[in-house]
Amino acid sequence: MNLTGYDAWKLSPPDDPPSPGDEEGQTCNRFSEPDEDAPRGHRAKPCPGTMVFNDVEGCSCHISPPCGACVNNPLVCDTCGEEA
Repeated sequence: MNLTGYDAWKLSPPDDPPSPGDEEGQTCNRFSEPDEDAPRGHRAKPCPGTMVFNDVEGCSCHISPPCGACVNNPLVCDTCGEEA
């Protein structure tokens, strides 16, 4: 007895993990650091946060855009705080 599609499913590689977000509005998808107290076989879930730019302090774009404060503003996850 041979089921159609079974061999293709059985021999297929595991799904690739989602790529981390590196543009504004994308999902973060970063994994937290491994925890030594986690139960054996525990698989970490990717972060569901959204990548955003924080508010800029000391912006001088009204004088000569783009200013250094805006250019050096990192992309940050609103949930875990990781920078892209």
